[in-house]
Amino acid sequence: MARHGGRERRNPPERRLDTKFDQAGSSRRLQPIRRCADFSRPQIDRSGQHDPDSIAPGSYYRFQTSGSGTAIRTGSVRIVAGASGTAPAAIALFSFKKDGVTVTEASVLAARGSTAYRAYVETSDNVQTGIAIANPASSAITVNLEATTLSGMPAGFSGSLTIPANGHVSVFLGQIPGFERMTSPFQGILRISTSSGTGVVVAGLRGRTNERGDFLIASLPTVDETTPAPRPDLAFPHFAEGAGYSTQFILISPASTPSVTGVLRLFDQTGYPVNAW
Repeated sequence: MARHGGRERRNPPERRLDTKFDQAGSSRRLQPIRRCADFSRPQIDRSGQHDPDSIAPGSYYRFQTSGSGTAIRTGSVRIVAGASGTAPAAIALFSFKKDGVTVTEASVLAARGSTAYRAYVETSDNVQTGIAIANPASSAITVNLEATTLSGMPAGFSGSLTIPANGHVSVFLGQIPGFERMTSPFQGILRISTSSGTGVVVAGLRGRTNERGDFLIASLPTVDETTPAPRPDLAFPHFAEGAGYSTQFILISPASTPSVTGVLRLFDQTGYPVNAW
């Protein structure tokens, strides 16, 4: 989904790919990437420096794609732990440049496979939601997708995708088979599930065309249904309001809970309550 990107892997202390959308939101065939970066053995980078033979405790290893070529190439990335059996925490940062100017940047966290996810989705005149799904299995799998309204009722849109072994699919909401009749605007929840024991890895992306015609991308975290429900108290470490800034909060109830109640409290940097509504 991007022409230029980098990945950072942080070590815990001590111890073919086709896609259907591009940066402009148009549909076209994209070229696959076939590349392996080994961070367990010494390598020589372009400056002649040797990369470390492992990631030291509390440190990180970073590399970046070249961003060369005129065709957009997309895919998924597998991180395979070495002899220690411990996989590092990992972040992918991708950016898009146009005429030498960086237009947008976003990040995606690496995650283990799961059998069911939910994600907030939205479509309007200038907003589109994209979903990227990777299959970590050595055989093809079927992934089921179903949309519900913000009230939790079926939206009348469902479909399935077949993802080849080690393959990847990335689509906008209206490009999913069975979702072609979805009209704009729409806001709801998309459930992504599979019966495969290895599960899938899912990332959500929000694309917005701004007033200058730039296509901006932000990552949308997905909710893993197989993980325990969050503890009673959660916190957003940052919000911005005023002078052109606004913040949208999206709260998704756990699938196993009939309903969720609570209070959202905003505080300023000194800890005093803020009225931003």
